[in-house]
Amino acid sequence: QAGPPSRQPACHPLDVGGFKVFPDQVEEVVLAVEGVADVRVYAEKGPRGGDVLVAEVVARPNQDRAEVRARLVGHLRRTLPGFAVPRIIRFTEAVALSA
Repeated sequence: QAGPPSRQPACHPLDVGGFKVFPDQVEEVVLAVEGVADVRVYAEKGPRGGDVLVAEVVARPNQDRAEVRARLVGHLRRTLPGFAVPRIIRFTEAVALSA
């Protein structure tokens, strides 16, 4: 399976369910969560064919990923409109950069 797509410039919004979402704005909200070191937000095809938001998250060292995920989901739901909350949160060791 191919890796996630290269990061799009922040000036290019993603179309998610008919709504425009700016990845850099979502990333800023994610980075405000305790225990998050880095993040990349992008869209990928969902199980029903439409695009869904994905947050690729790097946790800070010695952080429990389950606790970070719980803080992250709560913060995202309180801070962003529903369409801008990533449906998939993947923890990784490093965020993929564009080529």
